[in-house]
Amino acid sequence: MANVLFMTTEQFTNEFITLLSAKKSPSGLRERMRNVDVLIMDDIQFLSKTNATQEEFFHTFNKLHAENKQIVITSDKPPRELKTLEERIRTRLNAV
Repeated sequence: MANVLFMTTEQFTNEFITLLSAKKSPSGLRERMRNVDVLIMDDIQFLSKTNATQEEFFHTFNKLHAENKQIVITSDKPPRELKTLEERIRTRLNAV
């Protein structure tokens, strides 16, 4: 049976920022997101503009992609139009 995680981008952002604000390690969040067979992220257009949040998502995406895991991203626009996302994230989303 596949290990599937569905998370809205808002949930991810809120949880990540809450951990950082409380000066807690995001290791539990990383563990949960990076040890799945399928990651479904809804509404990626709402990914926070903060560098730390985008950095965390970027490394999660790379790890799962390198392990040939399935990543499903939803958005109301194509990646090239998501100007709030760092270029390297838009490039990755366009490439897969």
